[in-house]
Amino acid sequence: MINPHDFQQAAKKFRGGRITLAQFTDLVFQRGAGGGQPSKTAVPNAAPPSVAEPVAKGKLGLTMGLSLRDRPREAHKGDFGRILAIGGSVGMAGAISLTGLAALRSGSGLVKVAVPEKIQATIAGFNPCLMTVGFENDGDGFHGSGLNSLLEHSAWADVIALGPGLGRGEAQKWIVKNLYQQIQQPMVVDADGINTLVDAETDLAEHPGQRILTPHPGEFQRLIGSKITNRTKLEEEAISLAKSKKLVIVLK
Repeated sequence: MINPHDFQQAAKKFRGGRITLAQFTDLVFQRGAGGGQPSKTAVPNAAPPSVAEPVAKGKLGLTMGLSLRDRPREAHKGDFGRILAIGGSVGMAGAISLTGLAALRSGSGLVKVAVPEKIQATIAGFNPCLMTVGFENDGDGFHGSGLNSLLEHSAWADVIALGPGLGRGEAQKWIVKNLYQQIQQPMVVDADGINTLVDAETDLAEHPGQRILTPHPGEFQRLIGSKITNRTKLEEEAISLAKSKKLVIVLK
């Protein structure tokens, strides 16, 4: 596997759309390079292996897991998972759009983005593969009356992403707290979703399905109600909160 610096550079190129997923995979796993530095003559679009291959630990001690598999020729988009991303508000359409695009790029078959109707056309313009659903506005964001419809759309999805660009207000508190406590599918909560859980005084232990929270240090401080800045102590608090509330916490 390539060294950490080269991996970071390859990841930047992939995120920027300058190389394909196949090319990124070839760089990371050095296929066609004899195990040394990536070969200049390596075939850039070589197909990934048909079976998963274990990957050794790199210099950082991180395991990449299993390499990508070929998808069956007879497969269709419905075979690769359905994601519902909920968020966005006027002036903050970018975050939820990037969430949808990331879901597509990671290989999700169907991605639906639920947003206030004022920004629905903006979101749809980012990529024709994104499905969009517009909801009634309350000012710049969601109206609380959209909760039942959001729950119905959530039943369609395998995974929910909640929070990017959502904004903060009474309607958001009502929606986020209820979605968090009622949806049974795995849910990733980020950005304003995390802030709104705090604003709504949500009991983080009340959830029927897996919950993954992805706070940066400031958001995590709000979650625990503390101004701790020491990184080691923040990580200790994250481990403790994850265990006590049965969560996965990704502390940025």
